[in-house]
Amino acid sequence: MWRVHSKLDIGKGKILHPGSLSTLNWLKRKGLERLEVKGSISKVSAPPLAVLPGWVLRSQKLLKAGVEYVDQFIESDPAGVADKIGVQPKTIEKWQSEVIEWLTADKVSHS
Repeated sequence: MWRVHSKLDIGKGKILHPGSLSTLNWLKRKGLERLEVKGSISKVSAPPLAVLPGWVLRSQKLLKAGVEYVDQFIESDPAGVADKIGVQPKTIEKWQSEVIEWLTADKVSHS
């Protein structure tokens, strides 16, 4: 999981804005290294899910699926995790969105 520090045009009219998170899984290692050296991205230091506000019970459920850390959870397959813990994939997708929102820096306008 990577945090974006400068606006990245990823093609087809899509842009990753500063503060956003992405797996950047379409980039090869050399491309990631170049962006990291340039300061455009940095690796996210992923905390355990249990430290997120209000996530103790969910983190205990997710641990049963072998998911302990934020990056594992965000990058996991919703259907696979849902099957292992007995919830709907849409629930996992919603939880993943919540975690991403929690980790994403506020969008700040500078005048």
